[in-house]
Amino acid sequence: MITGSAKKVIKTKDGFLLGAAGELASMSMFFDWFQDDDPERPALSALKLEGFSGIIISPDGVIAHIDASGYPMEIDAPFYALGIG
Repeated sequence: MITGSAKKVIKTKDGFLLGAAGELASMSMFFDWFQDDDPERPALSALKLEGFSGIIISPDGVIAHIDASGYPMEIDAPFYALGIG
């Protein structure tokens, strides 16, 4: 067994905070997809992510949940969390 760590929260150059829980490859693909500036990038749903949930916090504090469907759902709550542990 190889142990190590993986980033589950990142800050983008545009000031967004991204968090993710679930399958590691899908989390990494989500982070890469979000930071891709190419206007021709595929929709998130086209990446066929599995076992993934993400959270997007905009620089002005808007919180959204996103999953493999690629549809962000704004969260209007004082507290929000992802994951099972």
